[in-house]
Amino acid sequence: MLARRSYAIVALLLLFASGSCKSAGGRDSYQSASRTSDAAKSPENREQHGNFPSATASRLLWARKVSELVGERGNMVLTGGFLALAIANTLTIVGLRDGELRTWAGLQRELYSSVIVDPKGRFLLVGANAYSVDADATAVWELPLSERRPIQDEWARCRPIFSARLKVLVAACNDGFLYGIRVDDTPKLIWKKPAYTEGLFRFFVGPGVGEVFVASISVRASEASVELLNGKTGSLVTRIRQASGIFSAASHGLLASVPSFALLSSTGEAKWRLEADHTYRSGLVICAKEEVVLAAARGRDSRSRLALYSMSDGRELVAPTAEGTPVAVGADGTFYALSCDVSAVELPAAQPYLVAYNGALNELWRVQLPVPSFTDGRYPCPSPGVALGQDGNMYLSATRDGTYILAIRTDSPGPAVSPWPLWSGPLNGGRWAE
Repeated sequence: MLARRSYAIVALLLLFASGSCKSAGGRDSYQSASRTSDAAKSPENREQHGNFPSATASRLLWARKVSELVGERGNMVLTGGFLALAIANTLTIVGLRDGELRTWAGLQRELYSSVIVDPKGRFLLVGANAYSVDADATAVWELPLSERRPIQDEWARCRPIFSARLKVLVAACNDGFLYGIRVDDTPKLIWKKPAYTEGLFRFFVGPGVGEVFVASISVRASEASVELLNGKTGSLVTRIRQASGIFSAASHGLLASVPSFALLSSTGEAKWRLEADHTYRSGLVICAKEEVVLAAARGRDSRSRLALYSMSDGRELVAPTAEGTPVAVGADGTFYALSCDVSAVELPAAQPYLVAYNGALNELWRVQLPVPSFTDGRYPCPSPGVALGQDGNMYLSATRDGTYILAIRTDSPGPAVSPWPLWSGPLNGGRWAE
């Protein structure tokens, strides 16, 4: 067992590449537009950014308010030259070639927490119903899920994950059920499982790996547990006792807090554990070949610092140094992180930065993000659910008096080939490592 640590993993994220994690090119469903589209150049589609040093200002392509609504800190996805994100009860689609905004909304009292791209390049959403929506904001199909009233909410909400290989969409909904949906031209509800009856309702599902996925089950107040379930049938594979969170997956297994930081197999057995004085929390991303995890470790000073750990045995490779929240890893091995801590209660007092690091976590460059301030002079920390195109353009969202999108030019030829190259997991946003 490794020496005890005095910090906690609060944002586990991506992987070490050093040349072996290559671009995920050749996949039409995840292509984005050319490096600088006409819409990006157009003055009417840009906000005023203020005066920045030329070295950083040249990386800021555009910033744009895309909605008056404010939603959860969800993810963004790219497909066929379109960028999409779920905002409250709408799906917002940005055409990266023409700058056109398209929106779609269902007719139910429902909120969407994230958006997923299916193998045909369509967007999957889950609320009171499950939906498939085309890039032109036209619904392809709609599948009713439940008429039961939400628990502790007035609006229906679900957290979905998706396996492209299994063609299964799993959703944990605030009506107290888990749903398994076969995604095809004719969608079908293939299983339904009660996940909550009484006690503290925990809204938790994912990640998935192979044929299994993680879910928080609380059918009785005294028997809340984290379970591994079969994606095809919803049947129990194993229970993980004392697990307070499983946040990411890869071909190696599942990274979890049990309560120490650990790598679990798909059967729930610990391959290694890293003991710590604090509980481990967060998401992550790994490179299957290099077996390295980029993590954000929260110490006693409550600051989130980046560190590298070996996936094979949990060894610390680079000690916690630079502050921030990891969001992506590029095909060239560059790590990207926000300078702010997305899990912190207190908002940053200065505009946040997107920071690029090499494989030794030495800073390469940073760009200030022109997010609008609140009335108290503090700034929102952007959502860590970024999108990274094959052209190297990264897209971030931030909320204040609405939702804003910022486009940043990076030097990476797309995201790394990895089961989990982004904060939100695979490129399709499904949080399921295939």
